[in-house]
Amino acid sequence: LLDVLRKSNLPGNGVARDTTYVQRIVSATRQQGYGVAYREAGDMDSAIALPIHGPHGIVACLNMICFASVVSPAQAAERYLPKMRQAVADIEMSVAADSIH
Repeated sequence: LLDVLRKSNLPGNGVARDTTYVQRIVSATRQQGYGVAYREAGDMDSAIALPIHGPHGIVACLNMICFASVVSPAQAAERYLPKMRQAVADIEMSVAADSIH
């Protein structure tokens, strides 16, 4: 995924070429156990995300996007991560079962 983003000319994807930034984000994500995004687009949005693993690596992510004025990423994680983790586990079981057939 990072290779695709690094080759992209789309605005916003250029940060993937900043290896120090990417390493910092990946390290923080691993330490927290989930990803966080925060951006300003009209209303300020924030998001938390969990990877969905398949038999050969990550196949998707489950994201929850919130209005930052209503809930911070930390608050969203505290409230919703347990249910998101269960949803990811259910999806991963389905993906694994589909890959057997």
